[in-house]
Amino acid sequence: MTDRKAGKPTLMRYLLLVLVAVLVVYVGSGFVRQSQVRAQQQAELARIEKELLLAQQEAALLEKHLAFAQSPAAVEAWALENSWARPDEMPVIIIAPEGEPPAGTRVQDQTGAGLPAPQQAWWDFFFGDR
Repeated sequence: MTDRKAGKPTLMRYLLLVLVAVLVVYVGSGFVRQSQVRAQQQAELARIEKELLLAQQEAALLEKHLAFAQSPAAVEAWALENSWARPDEMPVIIIAPEGEPPAGTRVQDQTGAGLPAPQQAWWDFFFGDR
């Protein structure tokens, strides 16, 4: 009789041990999956935060450009680039007297004489030697 009672609890113990082991593996695998998901979410969050920071910097830069574009200094710069004058300014056009070349310019004939060395090399390349 003692053998029979001793055999049943041993079998029950093994069965209980196997069930506990299966439960531990199941819970452990769930924990591992959740930790992997959390790591992926943290990497995604870091990437999104970097994109957000870049977008904020770009927005600040665009706001500076917009503030400059709406300022009188931008209007002045645009007018100077397009050769416009203010109403109180007088544009001056310098005209050289006839027969004299303007100061600081070189006179050249059709063969390209009077050009500096690099320009002469290009002239010779495209139009041939003299």
